Amino acid sequence: MASDAEMASYIADMLNSLGEVRIKRMFGEYCFYVNEKPVGFLCDNEVLVKTNAEMRALHPEMPQKLLFDGAVNPMWLIDNPDDREAVERYFGIAAKMLPTPKPKKPRALKEPQKTRKYRDGEGSPLNDPAVMGDDMRENSD
Repeated sequence: MASDAEMASYIADMLNSLGEVRIKRMFGEYCFYVNEKPVGFLCDNEVLVKTNAEMRALHPEMPQKLLFDGAVNPMWLIDNPDDREAVERYFGIAAKMLPTPKPKKPRALKEPQKTRKYRDGEGSPLNDPAVMGDDMRENSD
C-alpha cells in the first residue's frame, strides 16, 4: 500500500526546524532528507527513522521495525506521527548521528564504438580465407 503525499508533506513540515528538508518519492513511498542526508521513510503511512547500532543502544525503548523483509538494520517506528516533539526529536538524532552519504561519482563517458574497417576490405570476413575458403576468394577475382 502506497503512502499518502499529504502525510509526507505533513511530516516534512514538522522537520523544517532541523534544516533543509527534502522529500523524494521512491517505489510509491517517501524518503525524508534533512540537509541532504537521508534520515527516514514514510512506508504504508508509518513513519520510520533510520538508525545505527549506537542510536539503538542510546534509546532501546523505541519500537523498531525492518523497512522490508531481509533488511539488516532496523529502524525506529514512531507510533504517533502526530506527536511533533517525538518526530523532531528522533529525526534530529538521526540527522546528527548518521554519517553523511558519500558523494556519487560522475558517470564515466562511454567510449565510442570501434568502427568497422570493411570499406577498404581490411578486416572483412570476405577477405579471410579461413572464413570464405581459398576457392571462393579465387572466384571473386
